[in-house]
Amino acid sequence: MTQATSVTRQTVLSAVAATLLLLATACDKPPGPTPVPQSAAPTTVRVSGIVVDDSLAEVAVPNATVIPRFVASDALGFRDVFSVSTVSDAAGGFSLDVTIPADWNRLGLEVRRTGFETDSDFITRDAVSAARVHAYRTLTLRAGESITTRLFTNSVACGSESHRCRRIDLDLAPGESLDLELKAVDGGQEIGLAPFGEPGVPFKGYVTKLTTSERQAWIIGRTTAVTLTARKPSGQ
Repeated sequence: MTQATSVTRQTVLSAVAATLLLLATACDKPPGPTPVPQSAAPTTVRVSGIVVDDSLAEVAVPNATVIPRFVASDALGFRDVFSVSTVSDAAGGFSLDVTIPADWNRLGLEVRRTGFETDSDFITRDAVSAARVHAYRTLTLRAGESITTRLFTNSVACGSESHRCRRIDLDLAPGESLDLELKAVDGGQEIGLAPFGEPGVPFKGYVTKLTTSERQAWIIGRTTAVTLTARKPSGQ
């Protein structure tokens, strides 16, 4: 072996040893702090649209208070807004400016009006200039009556925006009960009733007939419009 070859091998071994030492030192260092997500700078967004009811015809709802309540951004998830509000005009139209993170992806608009349930509809960026916000009439069902209503997924009226659902008040005297029967208007099959409480927790299947003494019932399912009928149980 020549002297030059010996020197070269020694140089390579020294370089490898130095690299291993650097790696070992790096592994011994404690991990640094986890970076805190930073949302994009705030921006002012003009939100315009119309408030409509939950009927099949989607009739415009005037004099409804519209309040931006929640905003979802890529970096920070859901945050409260609670900043401004407006009232829909005679044609149900509304428009307001809201300051939210520039990377927002969904905005929750709360709707309030006498005779309607307080609820929030979520809109996306592509709907910000033509938002269609639903106002849900407070529905009360009595024995011998039927109600036809629509079910929606883009709201929190039934406890979770992922449910396609609707809440119904039942007019019952103490000790009374009602036989409820649910039918889909559009031919859907997967519809069901749940007694008072958040629907589907736990989910026990699509039951279309139910006898209950609770003051509320939930309609759940994958259809879009249903008819609910109430009757007095035989012998009552």
